[in-house]
Amino acid sequence: MSPQLIATFTGGRLEEFIESTSVYGRIQEPAIQPKIAVNLAQFHQLDLPGKCAPVLFPRLENWLQVAQRMDWGDRAARIAALNLPGIAQEIASLKTRLAEVESPVVFAHNDLLGANILEDITG
Repeated sequence: MSPQLIATFTGGRLEEFIESTSVYGRIQEPAIQPKIAVNLAQFHQLDLPGKCAPVLFPRLENWLQVAQRMDWGDRAARIAALNLPGIAQEIASLKTRLAEVESPVVFAHNDLLGANILEDITG
C-alpha cells in the first residue's frame, strides 16, 4: 500500500493519510511477504514526474569520503575494523558490474524497514 502523493515542495512532500498499522514484528509471516512483494513491485513501476537518475553511487561515495575524513578519536580501532579501503573497492566493483547490466532506474524506498511498511486496517 502506498499513500497518494498530494504535493511536493522543497525539502519534502505531502501524502494522504491511510488508516494503517506497521507490519513490524510480523514481517516474517508467510502471509505478509507476498503482499510486500506485490506492493514493492508496484512501487518500482511508478512513473513519477521529474528527473530520474541513480543516486546510489553518489551517496555511497559521499558517505565513504566523510567516513575517511573524520577524526574517529577513541573509536579509531573500531572504524579501522570496518576496512574503509575494502569498502571503497567493493563500491568500485559494484559500480563496474552494474554498468554492465541493463537495468532501469526506478523509484525506490531507500529506508524499507518493517516499521515503514504499512498494512491497511480498513479492509
